[in-house]
Amino acid sequence: MMRGHSEAMVFAAASGAALAALVGRRRALAAAAASTTVVDVAVVGAGLSGLAAAVELHRHGSEVKVLEATPRVGGRVCTVRTLGADAASDDAPTGALPIELGATFVHGRDAGANIIAHMAYESGALGPTAPRAVPASRKWAPAVYARADGSRLPQSSVRAALNRFDEALDECDGFFREGKAVPHAGATVADYIVPRWQSLYGPEPAVSAGSGRVGAVDGVDGDGGHGGDGGAAAGGAGFATAGTRLSRADAWDVLSWRQRLESCVSGGGTLADLDLASFGEYAELPGGDAAVRVGYDRIVRRLQEALPTDAVRTSAPVRRVCWGGDAHEGDGRVRLELEDGSTVLCRVAIVTAPLGVLKQSCALGAGGAGGERPLLTFEPPLPADKAGAIGRLGFGAVDKVVVEFADDADVGGLRSISCVWADHDRADVGGEGDAAAGVLAAEAGLPRWARGVCSFWRDPVTPCRWTCWMGGADAAAAATESDETIASGIVAVMRAFAGRDVVVPEPRRVLRSKWAALPTFLGSYSFVAAGASGDEVDTASSPLGARGQVRFAGEHTSREYYSTAHGAVLSGIREARRALRGSLGVATLRPELWVPTTTAKARQERSEQDE
Repeated sequence: MMRGHSEAMVFAAASGAALAALVGRRRALAAAAASTTVVDVAVVGAGLSGLAAAVELHRHGSEVKVLEATPRVGGRVCTVRTLGADAASDDAPTGALPIELGATFVHGRDAGANIIAHMAYESGALGPTAPRAVPASRKWAPAVYARADGSRLPQSSVRAALNRFDEALDECDGFFREGKAVPHAGATVADYIVPRWQSLYGPEPAVSAGSGRVGAVDGVDGDGGHGGDGGAAAGGAGFATAGTRLSRADAWDVLSWRQRLESCVSGGGTLADLDLASFGEYAELPGGDAAVRVGYDRIVRRLQEALPTDAVRTSAPVRRVCWGGDAHEGDGRVRLELEDGSTVLCRVAIVTAPLGVLKQSCALGAGGAGGERPLLTFEPPLPADKAGAIGRLGFGAVDKVVVEFADDADVGGLRSISCVWADHDRADVGGEGDAAAGVLAAEAGLPRWARGVCSFWRDPVTPCRWTCWMGGADAAAAATESDETIASGIVAVMRAFAGRDVVVPEPRRVLRSKWAALPTFLGSYSFVAAGASGDEVDTASSPLGARGQVRFAGEHTSREYYSTAHGAVLSGIREARRALRGSLGVATLRPELWVPTTTAKARQERSEQDE
């Protein structure tokens, strides 16, 4: 009797629990239904491309909702103002300007050819006076080329060598621009440049133990394996200039330094990552580069202010884009499922997620791998050709560390320090082993990830601030380290390369970016990787659905302006106008707010064409 009573009680309890669960599910469904938003267009991402797309759609009367995964807008524009302009901190440097941890330059300051330059002038982001263009010779030519023991390389010889490198890099552009045949299928920029370095300096010495490298350019055989005329330099003695000389090992270490610099410029970790046939398709805009001094976020704010106040929703990560088959709405609308359980239904979705997020989505799939769940998935999954193109494009790690000292810190009167790491074994050259012992000992005391450090640059406006640039695999590794580890490690690197006679004081503060470690970015900017081409860029930007109801924008979808802020903005406008003409059925579009000059018009018109 007692047993039967207990069973009845258990059954009743179980029934009650089941009923409660059913009621809970019904309430959740009702809440989800109540939280469904219906708009004309939903934009995934509130970076420059997403905001530009939203503004263009809003101008044409479309109801648009921008869904941003992070708590802030701007994407890879990350302006820190807490200790800069518009701040009231008592210990901010005198005359301090904002700190840019993301986009920094306007690449092409001619406002008639560059939409970002136009927006920067209009918003005042470039400052009260017209900025001076940064000449290439000054932008990438530091005042000091130093070793980790503080010794200096002969500046005139280093610059002469770097001029030779730049000449070879210009020739790499010519393969695309002049239609020249590359040496072999899948050729890289390294395949072209390394033999020319060999002809100047002789074969590459053995790689130093602990350097973590397999050659001056990773993945390249440095022992004359490229053929060419590696033995042409008499005895491999080096290239003499103005009474100074670079040894063979020094010369190859300078090439390694220039590769580190190129990783910060192009986004690829090494020269062997960059496709030779497509290298010249990237288009430079006229006017030279200009640093944004008063805040890149002014451009972001200008775009956001052109939208209704409720158009942008932050901290709203989209987890699934349902666009076809049984996954989307029966009337052809796209359904976006957010992390909080809410839903957005739209006639068109424009996805501006960074390439790193898309690459993760393609690699892991909807179910994830090893328990790892991608940030964003598509249902059905992306077509094989599109997923393949996304996978073949490159997305590199480039980061900055800003070190701020007291206002009166002099740091030896230096304006920059270029860190030339000993990537090559002096014993392999002969006669250099003893001289290099101090350098190698100094490097051994520094963190392994620090080998990604290229240079330190002193800010000309706020001279107590120094910016360290680093790129490649070492930058990606550094992104996973704590702020405290990076701060102490970077200061140690700066002290080592500055030398014992230069006082590098304790910093007032250290700020850093870590784009590769942030799940909403997973990298810094895109490049055309070895074996890929501009065709992959076009495929990555191609729409989904019979009516093109899912579209893709972002710097990685700009065939000629990838990796740039202007490429991001133009891609957003491009996809907005394509959606208006196509899926939204707008017969006549309003004139664009900005039209490029004649010199850039043909290029712009090609990017504006419908599929």
